[in-house]
Amino acid sequence: MENGRALTFDSIISNRKNIKFDTPPVIKGDRTLVPLRAISEGFKVDVEWNGDDREVTITKGDKKILIQIYSNIIFVNGEQIEIDSKAEVMTGRTYVPLRFIAETLGIDVEWDQETQTIELKEDLETLKNEYKEEFEELKEEYNDDLEDFKEDSEETESDFDGTIEQHDDNEEYEDGKDEDDEDDDDE
Repeated sequence: MENGRALTFDSIISNRKNIKFDTPPVIKGDRTLVPLRAISEGFKVDVEWNGDDREVTITKGDKKILIQIYSNIIFVNGEQIEIDSKAEVMTGRTYVPLRFIAETLGIDVEWDQETQTIELKEDLETLKNEYKEEFEELKEEYNDDLEDFKEDSEETESDFDGTIEQHDDNEEYEDGKDEDDEDDDDE
């Protein structure tokens, strides 16, 4: 790793608790770069890669961040911003500047020098609203599936009326055996 050092996989902590790294975060020039995949999955953002222009677009809610690899110019909702670090490709992964991306998405970033950890804190109201939206979407899907099931059930004809009749024909069954079983005993 050129002019940088890797952090441990557990060096970034989030109140979301689901940031997983397949390659470690890196400190380069006093800036932490993280694999884009971890941020996109951990903070549920949409990511588009334009290989021809080597650009990444990160979208969450009303925020759209356009990053060109190896450039310190980033566009946020069309506004050009110059930052002091660059996105780059390392070990086959796209790494992005953590603090800039997180803060642009409304996530607080705190560095603890003593423990060498970074804590990411998403506003609890934001999390609550996001989970509420997810719950509502799941509830709607469930209700749609339930309606489909009910419609399919109504379309399926059945002779079963829900009643069970007791069979009292003792001639056919004797001591728990039927006549066919008795024939097998004779053989």
